[in-house]
Amino acid sequence: MPRMNVGRTPLLVTCAWIAVAIAAGSCRSRDATDADAASSASASASEQPAASVSASASASSTVPSVPLELQRFTFTSKVRNKEPADTLEKAESGQRVWAHFAIRNRSGETRKIAVAFSVNGEKRTSLDLKIEPSWSFRTWGYVTLRKTDTEGELTVEALDDQGVPLASGKLPIVPKASKKKR
Repeated sequence: MPRMNVGRTPLLVTCAWIAVAIAAGSCRSRDATDADAASSASASASEQPAASVSASASASSTVPSVPLELQRFTFTSKVRNKEPADTLEKAESGQRVWAHFAIRNRSGETRKIAVAFSVNGEKRTSLDLKIEPSWSFRTWGYVTLRKTDTEGELTVEALDDQGVPLASGKLPIVPKASKKKR
């Protein structure tokens, strides 16, 4: 009876794929930085013709191929346990207003979003928030309205690290409600 090689075929196929990946240079350590890639490109520049140097320089400035996905955006008065405590329909003068984001980052690398808070068209607060690789990464930022902000509108705009609009929202500003004494 002929002898069959049952267990060796998957191992040979796996080894072949690893060899192809290494030969193609697609195996890059997660710890390798863009500075390492740039220094290796410049070190090999003396060995390569000028046309291939410009091609390798453009390849080192990679744009993430997987976009960030906004899952949820909420105006809230507080953040508790990484979640919005409530949903604001309006903002009162003197109040701290939080913008809470839930974002999917499947790019495999830490990304950033730029968040800008404006009151009646005047930019008040700008901040960058890191977005770690995650199926649902939660992050937030806030602005505190001035006591003189008694009318108008609070606006929030968030852009991803490629300049693509990710979220925007508007919230009406009303005078602070007076407390009645009994």
